[in-house]
Amino acid sequence: MARAIPAKAPLAEIRALAVRLDVERTRIMDAIRMATYNAESALARLIAPHYARAEGEARSLVHEIFKAPADLQVRGDTLCVQIHELSAPRGREHWLHSART
Repeated sequence: MARAIPAKAPLAEIRALAVRLDVERTRIMDAIRMATYNAESALARLIAPHYARAEGEARSLVHEIFKAPADLQVRGDTLCVQIHELSAPRGREHWLHSART
């Protein structure tokens, strides 16, 4: 006869060093995740009209942009972002074009 698997197990049994987060902290983390996902989606929509493969790759291009080294400068009331390099130069051109419009 097969051994029954319990529906719930104490966290300490699964991972001895794991700590359960407070409810408030979890909600804050969830809110941050939702905000970043929404910002990522908005940027992907900005890129889409200028990027032929936007359907499947716009979000990947946004991820690459987030990881790329960049300089931030404040000029008057405008934040200027200069992205140094991306693995695909074509992606950088699409990003720059959509940022200017």
